Amino acid sequence: GEAGGGPDLIGLAVAMTLRRQLDAINLHIQESIPDTIQEVYSSVTNTTGCCMPGFWSCLCHCTAFGRVEFTNLTNAKRLRLVEVLNVSTDTTTLGQLSLRAYVNVSAPELSGKGVARSELNACAKHLTHLSGGAGLTVSATGIARLDGVLVPKGDKMCFTCERVGLTIPVQGVTFLDSNVEVGGWRVFDLSGSFWDSAIHALPTQGLVDSLASAADEAIPEALNRESLCF
Repeated sequence: GEAGGGPDLIGLAVAMTLRRQLDAINLHIQESIPDTIQEVYSSVTNTTGCCMPGFWSCLCHCTAFGRVEFTNLTNAKRLRLVEVLNVSTDTTTLGQLSLRAYVNVSAPELSGKGVARSELNACAKHLTHLSGGAGLTVSATGIARLDGVLVPKGDKMCFTCERVGLTIPVQGVTFLDSNVEVGGWRVFDLSGSFWDSAIHALPTQGLVDSLASAADEAIPEALNRESLCF
């Protein structure tokens, strides 16, 4: 910590070391993290409307049920440590110096591929079943907490990372693009907002948790491949 309220000089030294070697660390993350994360994310949506208007009232109502399912998340290798926020030190019960660092993390242009399925009922009768492809692109930002210790190596002190916890809040996920290619609807147009709502209803927390789990393994490995000494 800080002696007598003064600056945490060791924390500042580690922060400078991390900042200086961020580019090299990010290259190691690229090598360590899987580019494709195999998970299943799905969402459903439905809508009802008049699909056969009569002179005085609706002659037939249609109900459409759609499901969008993604089976993987790609471009995970784009994940980057972008800014070291702060580093603090403390003394462990064994007399070692423990370290905790907070770093801003960005994962631009994560992509998902999957399928979209839909069923249409009209006038209380099942009309049709359609299926096609779906895709989405999102960006994610969050904060990684790096926990580790300082160990002496010769005449230097070196940071060894033991644990990483990456947190990506839902508000840190931005939809950049989404598309669904399903056959045209003859009776009831469900192309635009219907499918958009299905994709935007995806459980984004599950999506970013999968990314965070992969990052929690890859980042310590990447950090410890660098000589973070001062």
